[in-house]
Amino acid sequence: MSHSRKKPSGRRASRPAARGSHAARTEPDHHAQPSALQRITRFWVSCLVILIILYAALLFVSRTDGFRDLVRENLERRFDHALVIEGTTLTPGCNLKLEGVRSRKEEGDGPGDLRVASAELELSLLSWVRGNGWVTDVKIDGCAVMMAIDETGSWQPGLFAGAAGWVSAQLGISGVPGSESPGASSASPTGVDASDTGPEARRRSFPGITLTDGAFQWYDAGGNLLAAASGVGLVVTSVRVPGRSIHYIHLKLDRADVAGMTMAADLDTEILSTGDQHMVLTLQGELRGGFLRAAHGEAEARKARDLMRRYEVENGP
Repeated sequence: MSHSRKKPSGRRASRPAARGSHAARTEPDHHAQPSALQRITRFWVSCLVILIILYAALLFVSRTDGFRDLVRENLERRFDHALVIEGTTLTPGCNLKLEGVRSRKEEGDGPGDLRVASAELELSLLSWVRGNGWVTDVKIDGCAVMMAIDETGSWQPGLFAGAAGWVSAQLGISGVPGSESPGASSASPTGVDASDTGPEARRRSFPGITLTDGAFQWYDAGGNLLAAASGVGLVVTSVRVPGRSIHYIHLKLDRADVAGMTMAADLDTEILSTGDQHMVLTLQGELRGGFLRAAHGEAEARKARDLMRRYEVENGP
């Protein structure tokens, strides 16, 4: 007896192919293009990683000798004074910090020299784009400056010429060039006339200066000591308005001596200055002369006249 084997129906035979086709349809396509959101995310993540790498590299480079020499050369070119800088670094906020700045001389300290324990320069890319230079604020802690008159009659070192010249003018330190001339007071502690708002003036001045624990000495052209001030603290905040700059100035000093005589002691004063005009907001301590005393006297006299007018208005003649 023979048995015939039944052939599988075409329908049943096609099932495995159908299952394979379904598996092929559900298998993920590893070659699919990323979405627009994925591309944007990858781009910004890559940019962030690159910025982090550059930031870390910049912080590292700021501690190298090459970077320190670059900063020194720029300062020497700007202020025409040979310097030694012991260390440089960038803070996490990308401010430039200098350590151990002093005059580069083999014969030791003398008239025209300076020593700065530490200084921090606030840098701004936006300020540079506007043509005002990189530096927007300078903070100096612990300095000894021996100002001297060069052959051109200018104060050296030029880095502190503005601050030291302004302080001597306001205190009326006799024997210091310009200290008895009202025109000297038109220059601000930044070293630039307040009425000068040109591009060069903007590059040479700083909107903000903070000086703590400063000591100044003034020498004549022959190397003779004219005056000295110790415990100097100076804060300058500048605001530019059309045609001029306005400076808020806070000056403190422990003592200022001229020829063995105390010119000022325990001085603490706040001033609003437009260059040729000074408004003394507060004045405490001992001050024997100078523009500050004269300006304060005028302010007190003005207050007295205003009180008299008010009294006459309210009470009649």
